[in-house]
Parts: sequence; structure tokens; C-alpha cells
Amino acid sequence: MHAVVLAGGFGTRLRSVVNDVPKPMAPIHSKPFLDYILGQLKKNGIKSYTFCLHYMADAIQSYYTDGRVADVEIDYSLEASPLGTGGAIGLLRDRLRDTFCVVNADTYLELNVREMIQRHRQQGATASIALFNMPDPQRYGRLALDREGRIVQFNEKSGSKDVYFGDALSDASPINAGLYLLEPEIFEYIPRDQVFSLEKDLFPQLLEDKKVILGYDGVENFFDIGVPEDLSKFRDWVMESERGALG
Repeated sequence: MHAVVLAGGFGTRLRSVVNDVPKPMAPIHSKPFLDYILGQLKKNGIKSYTFCLHYMADAIQSYYTDGRVADVEIDYSLEASPLGTGGAIGLLRDRLRDTFCVVNADTYLELNVREMIQRHRQQGATASIALFNMPDPQRYGRLALDREGRIVQFNEKSGSKDVYFGDALSDASPINAGLYLLEPEIFEYIPRDQVFSLEKDLFPQLLEDKKVILGYDGVENFFDIGVPEDLSKFRDWVMESERGALG
């Protein structure tokens, strides 16, 4: 399976502690954060990637080049101006012909991607979203599922104002953890060369058209390094994990 890594964001909220490299390259004990994402995906057998880049793209390209430094294969897609999560993927419509994976380059999560793919295909899903149960979900997109694990409602983050797709959600709803499986048919929904969001534009349209969006709730150890305190938490977690492995 091929994975698309969305790594073009500005990382504005992290600038106070990481200002000389793009957010995915934030140093974590001598390695960039992105190395940890690639390490998890490699454990699931994924070794082919496209990085979608914009802000400080050279810093990522010069480090990873063709991917050999990380024992994977990497090519690149550059946005002349930011196109959003969906618009960035839309640039790849002529490259992606089969089920593919999409990951945000500022979130680390552990899950069984092989099992997620199996469920995705069993359900005939157009899209599958990895889920995590977050005690305080205010910073994240929340959603609700039916008994078959299909997503039926969305509440995507939008600054201080909630944006609802479907009925109102409870505070106990799981969050969108930022890893997706998508079918090539999604390109029928993505306009060419326009700003477009997977979360706020694509997924609601898929629900409206009665397409299956599966929620996969097998995520463990979720970290979003979008703000300094959470970057620090991830660094501490890595240090403790490495100590445990040595012990």
C-alpha cells in the first residue's frame, strides 16, 4: 500500500519552540518527529510514500531525498500555495489507482493498519478513519458511529465555533486521529487546484451520498504535536519507552 504524508502546514502554534525547521522535522532526541511516523507505518508493511509539501519543503526533501535514509521509497508533491488536506491529495489523482493511506505529519499513533485495511475492504468503505478516545476532545474533530462501526455524524473543529455534520454529538464521542484509508473514487469529489478539506468538505459529501465511512477504533498512544506542551509530552513518552526497552 502507498501512503500519502500531509506535511505542508505552517506549524504556527509551535513556532515558539520550533522555528528553524517545519513541524514534522521537530527534533525528538536526535531524530525528526517524522521518523517516528515512518517507523510505525513500516511496521505495518508500508514502504512507499508521497510527501505533500509546502512550508519549508526543502528541509524535508534535503533530509529524506529518495527515502533511503529511512529505508523507504519517497517521492514528493509540492503545493505552490496551500490547498488544504483534500486539495493536496487532489494533486495526486493521476498517481493513485488503488486503496491508499493518508497520514498527518504532526500526529503519531500506534495501530494495526493491516487490520484496518481488512475491515475497510470487508465493509466496502470509500473511506476509513482511525479513531481515538480522547478525554478532552475540544481541539479535535469528533464523530459518532452506528453499531456496525460506520460513521454517521461529524463535528469538525473550526476555531471557537463547532461545525456540525449530522446531529449534535456528545462529549464522549471519539476523535478523528488523522490517519485515513481512501479509495480512488474520492477524486470525483475533489476539485482541481482549489482549496479543499478532507474533514470539512469530502467526508460530509460522502455521507450525503450514502457512501460508507468506517471508523476504526484500534488506535493506541496518540500524540498530536501541534502545541508546545504536547510536543514535550511526546518527547517524554519516547524517553520513557526507550528506557523501558533497555530495561
